[in-house]
Amino acid sequence: MKYDDIFGEYFNLELEKIPKVFRFFNTKKKILWGITIMCLLLVITFAFVTLYYSSQETTTFETKSGYIQSYVTYNNLLLIPVIISAVLTAAESLWLELSWFFERLAFRKATKFAHIAYRYERETAWRRNHFSDFYEKDK
Repeated sequence: MKYDDIFGEYFNLELEKIPKVFRFFNTKKKILWGITIMCLLLVITFAFVTLYYSSQETTTFETKSGYIQSYVTYNNLLLIPVIISAVLTAAESLWLELSWFFERLAFRKATKFAHIAYRYERETAWRRNHFSDFYEKDK
C-alpha cells in the first residue's frame, strides 16, 4: 500500500468516530454556511440592542425639595431576543470550533498511524534487502 492510501483509509476511519453532530468540515460550502449564519445572528443581536436603546423613555418630575429628578426606563422585553440570539451565536461558534478540533484530531491520529505503517513497510523492505539470505533460508 502507498502512504496516501493508508492515510486516506485511516482518516476515514477516524472521521467516522467523530459524533455526527460535529461532522461539519467536509466542504468549504458548509463552512461558509456556518459563518454566514453566525454573522446573521450577530446582526440580529446588534439590531435588537439598537431597538432596546431606542426604546428609552425619560420621566422627569419635581421632588419635594424643588429639584428635578429624571428616570430612564427601557422596554426590557427587547432583551429577550438579544439574549437568545447571543446565546445561539455563542453556541454555533462553539460548535464550529469543536468541529474543527475533532477534524484536526482525526487528521493527527491518521497521520501518526499512517506514518507508523510507512515506517514499518520501509523497515521491512530494508531488512529484506540487507538480510536477503536470511529470509531465503526460512523458505
